[in-house]
Amino acid sequence: MALFEQRRRSSRSSHRLFGGSSRLDVAGVSEYQLALFDLVGRRVEGRVSVPVVAMLVPEPDEVIAVYAMGESNEPMKVGWIGADDAAEISSVVSAHNAEGTDVALRGTIDGYWDRRRGLGGLRLWLMYDPDDFRMR
Repeated sequence: MALFEQRRRSSRSSHRLFGGSSRLDVAGVSEYQLALFDLVGRRVEGRVSVPVVAMLVPEPDEVIAVYAMGESNEPMKVGWIGADDAAEISSVVSAHNAEGTDVALRGTIDGYWDRRRGLGGLRLWLMYDPDDFRMR
């Protein structure tokens, strides 16, 4: 069971929502297209742009997983932070997690879907302030 799932069931789990205007791309979203479509609504057609809140969760293999929440507030794994960015922000994310607090960022799921032709895809990007994560 993932650390996020364990803590989500704990009454002491909370989150801190960080702000910012710099973009942080989420990697691996091609593997999580079904989860992204669940978050934006399965009947989507055409251009999509849906705001979400995402939790950053360190995993044992030194990857920072990204769990996004839509209107249902049921978090779903939707990707991870790329290796270079993860190396720079992991100490802050891990420190908050050790205190029982998840790091959250606002983001947007966007993309395009043509249901008739079965073409398109979704991506996720998050907004953050590099100074909050000691990135320079």
